[in-house]
Amino acid sequence: MNSKKHEKVFFNRAEVEDAVVNQESICNEHFERVVFALKDSIGNEFSLSLSTVLDCLYFAVSQNYLPKLPAAWVEEANMCRE
Repeated sequence: MNSKKHEKVFFNRAEVEDAVVNQESICNEHFERVVFALKDSIGNEFSLSLSTVLDCLYFAVSQNYLPKLPAAWVEEANMCRE
């Protein structure tokens, strides 16, 4: 990604508008259990799944930006990701 585009993306932060818990599906490959509704700084609305949030968290831990998570927590969080 070029630096100008990178800068534009970096400064266009999103805020959580809402979160929806899908009671109908449990660990279904076609549905996420939790989806967050977000709106960025210029008004675009979009969603972000819990599994994507966890992917970001795992990346930050693997790059040592966050401390290692307890094994029991990771195991429980991964139950629906397999």
